Amino acid sequence: MSANVDNLAVGVAYGVKKLKITFWSNLLIAVVSGTGTIVSMSFGAVVGKFLPSNVANILSSGVLFIIGVLGIWEALKPQNQKKDQNNQNNSSREELSYSTYVDDPSRVDVDHSRRVELKEAWVLAFALTINNLASSVGAGMSGLNIPLTAIFTYSFSLLAITWGYWAGDTMTFRISGNWLEVFSGSIMIILGIYEYFN
Repeated sequence: MSANVDNLAVGVAYGVKKLKITFWSNLLIAVVSGTGTIVSMSFGAVVGKFLPSNVANILSSGVLFIIGVLGIWEALKPQNQKKDQNNQNNSSREELSYSTYVDDPSRVDVDHSRRVELKEAWVLAFALTINNLASSVGAGMSGLNIPLTAIFTYSFSLLAITWGYWAGDTMTFRISGNWLEVFSGSIMIILGIYEYFN
């Protein structure tokens, strides 16, 4: 659910800008996200097997907790600091950052059709997946059920983008992406604490 808050933020941003995400593009994003979850959680599970259970527990819960704290910190950082940091980043790193496509949705719409076609959705799908790799590794190390988590990721991805687009397209106010990131980070922190004590 926490990972798909990013998808929700994307849906809202594209709804506000009236950039239609087609069904097939949404499906592609969901498939890539689900596959990324399986691969990264499987890697985390393999790493966890080679570590003592208490060490694996501390590492997995620590990863989730730290990702949550950093996510909240990034979301609440003053805008001028974000702009300075973005200016220092190289263009290739920006291309892989999902926040780039939330802040400026038109970057995906290369042909200016006001629709995110299948060929344009690849970069957005990979940006969203890369953004959640570390948390998926931590989840794998914690022993979460991989197939079930992947199915939830796939399903919630489809729903989050669809609902987010509808919300951004129809609501008269704009939901701040920063507060969605705070919500996502809070879930990560709660998961990290839960995993540590279980």
